[in-house]
This record gives sequence, structure tokens and C-alpha cells, in this order.
Amino acid sequence: MSPFCERQLSAVKPKISDYPSDPKTTGEHLKAARLDRGLTQREVAALLGVSKPTLGNWETGFCVPAVRALPAIVSFLGFNPTPPPDDLPGRMKWYRTTHGLNQRAAGKRANVGLTSWWALETGYKPVSPKVEGKIMKLVIGIQSDATA
Repeated sequence: MSPFCERQLSAVKPKISDYPSDPKTTGEHLKAARLDRGLTQREVAALLGVSKPTLGNWETGFCVPAVRALPAIVSFLGFNPTPPPDDLPGRMKWYRTTHGLNQRAAGKRANVGLTSWWALETGYKPVSPKVEGKIMKLVIGIQSDATA
């Protein structure tokens, strides 16, 4: 407060003109979260383990984050900005990318082999109900009759 004035004025700082008001992409979500928290691109890039130009490319939509960056992004945002698909193969890929896993590591988490995971995720060939049930339990949280 100024010694020459008895009133203290306050106002909400206006959002910058290119603030993503309705973020849809991962980059837009990152930019909105960064601006909301008053952080610089350099600070967020360091938190995510990437370079400042990489973060800038994500924010502008020039490119999308690599799978290996998604766990850090989900941790920073507090949520996965990509909604999970409704189909099982799509959900399997969404689960893998959210956790930064390759197909082998995801299969290991579900206690199934790489070939079984790959076959179901790609739709190449059907798998046994027991294997499908294990995968569903992991990626959707549903326990099927085959795994009960």
C-alpha cells in the first residue's frame, strides 16, 4: 500500500491472448496448466525431462509427445488428457502409452505373453478368453468370468 493513498486496488490478472480456453490436445493442456501455475516453458520442460523447444512444439501442435514422455505429462497434469477409447484394443494402447510401456512390459503387467498382448491389441488374431480376461482386468478393471 502506498503511503500517499489509503486504498489498495486489486484485480485478476487477465489471461494471455493465446491461452487455450478449451484445451483439446495434450500440448494445449500442458500450456494451460503451465500458465495457470505461472511457470515458464523452461521450468516445465525441466520437470518433464525434455528441452524447451520440445515443449514449445507440443504446445503449438507442431508435434505430439513421444510415448516415453506421457507418464511425466500425466504426473504433471494430474490426469491423462487423452480420453480412453471404448474398444479393448484401443484401451490397451491407451493404457500402455499412459504408463509409458511397450507391449512386452504391458503383457508382463497383465501376466500374459508379448504375442498374446500384441495379437489382441492389433486385432491380428483372437486370444483365449482367459488371456483376454487378464488383459481386461488390467486395462479396464473388469474381472471376467474367465479370470474369476
